[in-house]
Parts: sequence; C-alpha cells; structure tokens
Amino acid sequence: MHELRVAYKKWRTVLHFADDEFKLNQLGQELVPIRRIFKVAGIYRDAEMSDALLKRYSQKEKCSLPSFQQYLRGLKTIGRVQTKAIANIEISSNLQSVHQELSPSLNPISENALNNLIRSYAGRKWESCMSMIDHFSKQAHPLRKELKRIYYLLILCPVNTLFDAMQMKQLDSVLNALGHWHDHAILYQRLRYFRKHILVKGLKEYEQAIKLGELLRLERDGWLRKAEEGVREIMQQYMQRIKDLENLALAY
Repeated sequence: MHELRVAYKKWRTVLHFADDEFKLNQLGQELVPIRRIFKVAGIYRDAEMSDALLKRYSQKEKCSLPSFQQYLRGLKTIGRVQTKAIANIEISSNLQSVHQELSPSLNPISENALNNLIRSYAGRKWESCMSMIDHFSKQAHPLRKELKRIYYLLILCPVNTLFDAMQMKQLDSVLNALGHWHDHAILYQRLRYFRKHILVKGLKEYEQAIKLGELLRLERDGWLRKAEEGVREIMQQYMQRIKDLENLALAY
C-alpha cells in the first residue's frame, strides 16, 4: 500500500503540472475513486507508522502503554478493513480516461521542450517554497507537499538545471526528515488526545504517557529543525548560483 501511495503521489504531481500548464477541465470525476484510494491508504499508513513508532519507543524508553497500544491497533485494524474494501474498486477505466485526456496535450511536445516546461514549473514552485521558509514551523505541511512535487518532477527531467546532484540529495534528505517529523507529529497528537480524554490522572499509564509525549515532542521538533536547516542550505546555494549567473551576464 505504501508503494501504491508513493506511485500515486508521483502520478498526481504530473497531473498538477499538466493541469496548470494546459488547463485540463475533464479530470474531476475520473479522479474521485483514485483520490479515495489514496486517502484510505494514507489513513492506514499513518496508523501503521504510529503503531511501529510506539513499539520502538516502548522498548527503547521502557514505557508501558498497553491501553494506548490497543487503541492504535484498533485504528490500524479499521484502516486495514477500509483498505481491503477500497482495493476492490476497479480504476483501470479511470486511469485510461485520464491518459486519453493527457495525451493530446503532452504527445506533441518534444522531450527538450517538456524538460524546459517542467524546469520552469518546478522553479516557480521553488520560489513559492522560499517565500514560506521564514515561517517554516507553521508552513511545514504545505512545504512538504510542494517540495515533494518539486522532487518528483525534477527526477523526471533528463536535464535538471534547477538543482545539481548534491542539492537533489539534500532535498531527498529534507523530505526524509519531514517524513519523520510527520510520523512523530501524528503519534504525539494521538497520544495527547488519548491521555486527555481516555486515561485517568494518577494512574501509571497516564504518567508514562506524559513521559513519552515529551520525548515525541522533542524528537518531532528535532526532525523539523533538521529539515529547515537543509532547506535553508539549498536556498543559500540556489541564491548564490543565481548571483553568480547574474555576475557572469554582466561580465559579458
């Protein structure tokens, strides 16, 4: 399911690019069942990661949270049931319709022209990301989405003139850090809700939940700082390259 979800994200990125560049208007109904599969897969993935993270921290920090663990397993079971149900939906005709809609717009374009279009589009997305960096903690989720789109598009380009190989590696590391941030943020939110609304103050598990919550908060914030540092480093390199190109142009 995770591989299917990643494949969908890459495909959706191409659809966003094509829609923005060629103003496609016929994809709404065709994408509904595909979006539903993606949403259900996301719910299951989050439940799976929360359960795995809890096991890791329970063993590492000797935290015993049996009620919360049971709660997470219940969420995972619900996600698994929904995932199995949604997997029976036939979407091949929807995919074919989307392909037929895209083909007339993309097929006439040469590989070089398409590469330039993608490069320009990714560049605009990156400029948008740079405008959000000063509010990184508040904008982390939309930034993660946009950075993923940039990354997925640029790996399609035979010639990537926006970022060099090192910067692409840095961007991959940033996305990895943001993925860890997301997983810890989700588990932290669930634990906080469970402690406030289910657990009783004074019981051992309540105190264990406070301890684990603090650890998760620190780890979550650490991953977010790492991601921000990585993005700022890429931005500095990017701005320096722009400056170098401007100086080169002036020299001529």
